[in-house]
Amino acid sequence: MDEPPDDTSGAREPLPVDRTPRTIDRGVAVTALVVAIMVMWGIRASTSRWIPTGDDAFLSLRTRHVLSSDPILLNNASSAGPSAGSQYNHPGAFPLTLLSPVTLLGGPGSLALATALVNAAWVALISWMVRRVAGLTAQLGAVLATGLLVWSMGATFVVDPWNPNYGILPVAAMVVAAWGARLGHTRMLAVAVVAASVAFQTHLSLTVLSAAVAAWALLGAVVDGYRARRDRRTDDLRRIVGALGLAVAVGLVANAQMLADQFFGSGNLGKIIGGTGFKEATVSIRQIAAVLASKLIIPPMWLRGSWDGPVLPGDEPSAAVVLIGLVIVAGLTVVAIWRARRRERAIVSLFGVLGVALVSALLVATRFPLRIGIPLPYFRWVWPLAAVWASGVVAALAPDVARAARAALPTPARPAVWSRLIVVAVVLAAALQAASYGIDEHISPNPAWAQDISRDFSAAAVRETDERQPVVIDQSIQEAALWVIPALMDQLDAAGIDVRADDAVLIQQTDEAYRATGDEQWHLAVRGGLQIDDAPPGGREIARHDALAGYERSDLDSALARLRPVLSRPGAIRLTATGRAETDAADLEHLTTGELPVEELLRSVPFRLAFDRGAIEAPGVDRDDLRRALDLGALDGGRSIALYLYGVP
Repeated sequence: MDEPPDDTSGAREPLPVDRTPRTIDRGVAVTALVVAIMVMWGIRASTSRWIPTGDDAFLSLRTRHVLSSDPILLNNASSAGPSAGSQYNHPGAFPLTLLSPVTLLGGPGSLALATALVNAAWVALISWMVRRVAGLTAQLGAVLATGLLVWSMGATFVVDPWNPNYGILPVAAMVVAAWGARLGHTRMLAVAVVAASVAFQTHLSLTVLSAAVAAWALLGAVVDGYRARRDRRTDDLRRIVGALGLAVAVGLVANAQMLADQFFGSGNLGKIIGGTGFKEATVSIRQIAAVLASKLIIPPMWLRGSWDGPVLPGDEPSAAVVLIGLVIVAGLTVVAIWRARRRERAIVSLFGVLGVALVSALLVATRFPLRIGIPLPYFRWVWPLAAVWASGVVAALAPDVARAARAALPTPARPAVWSRLIVVAVVLAAALQAASYGIDEHISPNPAWAQDISRDFSAAAVRETDERQPVVIDQSIQEAALWVIPALMDQLDAAGIDVRADDAVLIQQTDEAYRATGDEQWHLAVRGGLQIDDAPPGGREIARHDALAGYERSDLDSALARLRPVLSRPGAIRLTATGRAETDAADLEHLTTGELPVEELLRSVPFRLAFDRGAIEAPGVDRDDLRRALDLGALDGGRSIALYLYGVP
C-alpha cells in the first residue's frame, strides 16, 4: 500500500518561541534611578522659586551670554586674584556653555535644573564607562559609590553651580575615563579630555589635577600607539591614532573660549600662570594631612555630614588620629594593590591614575607649579578622589569578602549573592537620597535667606526701573548685599534691562560690557545695618528687609543698654593669645581700641567671628549675654537692608 502523501512538504517548521523571561538590565536600572533623583531635585528647585544669588547669580548671567554675538569667554572671577597681585578669573566658560541651553530658555531660575542635568550626565557617563571596562558587577559598585557621593552632596550641591562644587563629579568622571583609556578603551580618551577641560576651567584648585590626569591618559595612548607601530599592528595603530585625533579635536573645541581670551582678549590664562604669590593664609602640611585622613578613612569620611570641618573651621582631628588614619589608608591601598595584582590588574591601573591625581592636586596646595595657593574650603577634589579610592579598595578585596559570604550563606543563597547585595545597597542609597533634600544652611553657596531677600528686592527693582534706560548698581560690602547685588544684576539682565556697574569687582564678575559709562541717570543702592535709613540724595526706598523679629529687636536694645557702659571703658575688649597668634592679628586690633561705638561693634560680623573662635575677649562681661547680643547684632547688621532708587543729574 502506498504511503499517504506528505502534505507538509511545502511548509516551514515553526520557529521556536523564546519563553525566557525578559530581565531588566540592573546596571541601567540603578543608574537611571540615581539620575532620575538628581533631575527631580533640579526640577523641584527650579519650580519652587529657587533663584541664584551671590556667585551663582554671576554664573547665571554668564551662561546667557557665552553664546551671544559678544560672548563672555571666562568663568567667574577668582578670589585669589587681588591677593596674588593680579585680577583674573577661573580659566574658561566651557563649563557654563553646558548650562546655557537650559538657562537661555528658562532664565535664572532654571539654573538649578541645568546644573542637575549636567551632574546627572556625569553620573551616567561614569556608570557607562565602568560597565565597558569592568562589567556589570563593577558598574553596580560604581553606581553605589557615585550614588553615595551624590547623597553626600545633597540637593543643595547637586543643583548649585558654585565653582568648587561644580567640579566634583567631572573629577570623578575624568579619573574613570583616564583609567579606561589606560586599559585600551581609547574612545574614553575624548571623555577624559572633556571632563578634564570642564574641571580645569571651573576652578583654579583643579587646574594642575585635571591637566595631569588628562596628560596621563594621553601618554598611555601614545605609548600604546608606539608599540602598535613597532609590532606592525596596523589596525590597532589606526584605532589609537583615530582616538588621539578625536581627543585633540574635542579638546580644542572645549577650550576654544579660554584660548580665544588668552590670544585675543584679556590674556587671563597668562595672568594665572604669572601670579605673584597668594598673600592670604594658605594651608599647612598638617591641615592637608587632616583633610586627606578625614575624607578617606575617618568617619563620616566623604559621606553625608563631611562638608564642614576640617575643610571649614571646625574640630580638626588630633595629630595622632590623623597619623593613624593615614597609616590605615596606606595599608589598605597596599593590600588592595597586592590582591589586585594576583587577580585583576585593571584595579592596579586605577590606583595608578589616583596616584597621579592626588600628587598633582597636592602640588597646587604647596604653590607649585602655580604660585597662588588654594585655601582649605576649596579642597573639594578630595571627595571624588576619596569615593574612587574607596571603590578601588572594595573592588580589590571584594572577592575575598564574597568567598567568605558564600561559605557562610546557605547553598540556595549563594548564586549571584554579591551583585544582589550591591543592587539592594544602591536602592537603599537612592531611597536615602530621595528622603534628604538639602545640607546645612551655613555651608550652602546659595542660602535660603539670601534667596528670600533677593527675590523680593529683584522683583521691586524690575518693577521700578525703566527698561528703556540703563541703571547702575552701586557696590556695597554689607553682608546681605554681597548676595543680593549679584542677584539684582542677574534678574535685571534677564528682564531685558540694561544693567551696569561702576565697581571693578562687579565688572570683573560680569564682563567689560557691563561697565558704566558715567552718563547713566538711574542708580540702585543697598543700605544696611546702622546705615539702613541713609538714603542717597533724592533716593526713594523701593524694598526693605528687617532680619529681626519684634521681640529680637527688643532683646538687642536691652542688651545694648546693659553692655554699653562696660564695653565703652578703655581696655574692656582685648585680643587673646589665640588672636595674637593669627595672621590677621593687626586687622583685629581696631576692634579693641574703643574707636568703634558699641552699637556698631555689636553689629560687626568680624567682631562676632573673632569672638566665636576665641580671638577676642571681654573679661568684665557675661559671656552668654555678649554672645546673644552679638548673634542678634550681627544678624541685624548683616542682613537688615533696604534698596533705594535714585537719579544722578
